[in-house]
This record gives sequence, C-alpha cells and structure tokens, in this order.
Amino acid sequence: MAKALVVFLSLFVGTSFSQVEEDSLFKVVERTKVKSLKTEDKRIVFLENLNDLDQGVRDMVANVEQTFGYRSPEHDSAFQVWVNVDRLLFEKTVDYLEVYSYPRKEMGGKACVTPILIFHHVSGTPNDLLLKRNYFSLFYQAYKSESIGQNFLWFYLFRLYQQVKKETYTDQTLREEE
Repeated sequence: MAKALVVFLSLFVGTSFSQVEEDSLFKVVERTKVKSLKTEDKRIVFLENLNDLDQGVRDMVANVEQTFGYRSPEHDSAFQVWVNVDRLLFEKTVDYLEVYSYPRKEMGGKACVTPILIFHHVSGTPNDLLLKRNYFSLFYQAYKSESIGQNFLWFYLFRLYQQVKKETYTDQTLREEE
C-alpha cells in the first residue's frame, strides 16, 4: 500500500509541478535534512518547496475528484496521499521552526506564509493541537513583525478553534483587536 501511494504521489504530484528532475518534490522534501539548510537561500527554497507541495497535493486531489468523482477509489487514494503529505509537511515544518524559528519578511511572502499555512492544514490529532497551541506565540510574533498578514493568523485561529471545540466558529465579525 505504501509503495502504491508513493507511486501515485510521484505520478500526480510530479506531473502537477512539471518537474524535469528524476525525483518528485515529495522525495526532495522527504530527504531534506532541516539542519543542512545552512544559508538563507537554501531555507527559502526549502520553504517554497513545502508550499508548492502543500498546494500541489490539494490541486491534485481536486483534479482527481473532478475526473473520477468524490469518494471514488481514485479519490480515496488521492485523499490518503494528501493526508500523508500533510503529515510530512507538518513534521518538516516543526523541525524547521525548532532550528530556525519563523522566516523573516525579507525572505519573501511565499516562504513566510508557509509555516502557518502548513500548521493550518494539519488534521488535528491531540499532539498536533498541542503543537498548534504551543506555536501560536511564534505565529503571533511573525504577525507583529509583518512576516504574515492578519488573514493568515485569523484562518489559523479559526481552524484551531474548530479543532479544539469541535464546533464551527460562526462570528466572523471579530476584528484584529478582538
């Protein structure tokens, strides 16, 4: 099953990104040792790769769903790939933040939004929720230093609220101060 998922991921995600190199973006990210990212340029590329993989797997699942239908065997397989990719991205992002902290706005918008985007997308196991709570202060500091905009912080808190309370947050009129 695991081999089938990797092959499926390689075909769909690799094709989605039109990669010329032999390895899929998934393999590149999977093999990257966070501590080996010694330069800021390498860290930017790494974060942008995480972002591309995060968005690419979502596009792939949407395309599979459109082509084969929701809950089709192909969709279910693609969804499982999505879950596995999200898990890898979350683990890599936690590793990154432990070593390098939050990207500075000078690293560029795509690199800066990647950690909070990945945290926002993670499914919400009890350990995930603990990490999401623990990292909130880092995200808030990134917001205050203008590395991320208020919309990213809002979506992060919106999803966290839903995961912790197991209910939908409906009061979307709250503003930044609140």
